[in-house]
Amino acid sequence: MIENQLISDFIYVGEFIDKEDSVNLISFKKEESIDNKTMSDKRGRVYIFLEEDEESSKILKIGKSSDKGGIKGTLNLYYAALSGTPGPNRFYLHHLISEKLKEGKRVKVFVRFAESVKKVIYGLTSNMEIDIPLDVTYIEKLCVEDYLKKFGSYPIWNYQERGERVKAELQEKFANFIFNKSQNKNNKNNEDTYKICGGEDEGNKTHSPIFE
Repeated sequence: MIENQLISDFIYVGEFIDKEDSVNLISFKKEESIDNKTMSDKRGRVYIFLEEDEESSKILKIGKSSDKGGIKGTLNLYYAALSGTPGPNRFYLHHLISEKLKEGKRVKVFVRFAESVKKVIYGLTSNMEIDIPLDVTYIEKLCVEDYLKKFGSYPIWNYQERGERVKAELQEKFANFIFNKSQNKNNKNNEDTYKICGGEDEGNKTHSPIFE
């Protein structure tokens, strides 16, 4: 199935790539022809993750974002997910993208920015024309419903619309990830409390004058 024909009017901004030499499993490579202005465009946007190999292409996810960092900020939430404390959706997709890359697939990213409409607004004695951006929610909804009409199901990574949950293996990974994060945070807090209360390593222990 060749599904990239459905998004010919979207902007191709780059693709996810393997990155196993750090905390995260993936990174993002920007398309050379895309400038930083496009990547930082603050308008609301619909984005699409497209799986592609030599024979076919398939839309994996249709999403929306109004992140103030532009599409650059939106994508950072996915490829740098393991650096912070992500929600389950970002965590799952980080791993799902990594799995696709390991299979030899490419996961490309396309974006469409919300248009603005001109509207005259009125004050007490004057009026002015302003640009009002369209709500990107409606654009995303239309794209998702169009996909459903054409293929009879939602994109495979649009879990909420599909009424499905990710595989149990990923749910368990997320639970362990959050548990380990909380444990590390508790250990750090305990260390800080120990230092504040005057705790010292055995090699640097000093006697309190109160007990001398």
